[in-house]
Amino acid sequence: SITRSFKLEDVEIVVTVGFYGDGVRPCELFINCGTRGSTLSGAFDSAAIAASLALQHGMPIRVLAGKWRGQGFAPSGLTGDKVYPMASSVMDLVGRWLLDLFPEAA
Repeated sequence: SITRSFKLEDVEIVVTVGFYGDGVRPCELFINCGTRGSTLSGAFDSAAIAASLALQHGMPIRVLAGKWRGQGFAPSGLTGDKVYPMASSVMDLVGRWLLDLFPEAA
């Protein structure tokens, strides 16, 4: 698996991509965001479960990430990250990172 941490406004975000046994094809996604048990955390847990099921049923990760890139909702703004200094939402940030992580994925 590959894990990346971000901060957007005052929200800590940890994204993990899990792979099939071949170590190449992604099969699950975890998005930990906000305080455990909060609405924010629950919403992103649900999005990650849906994304994992989509990946396991053949959805290319670039399709998912492409739909998330550019989504705008709070929290948004400065990240303090050198690669992704601004984000319009958590999903925008996650989507952009995944598109960079899997540039050749179909």
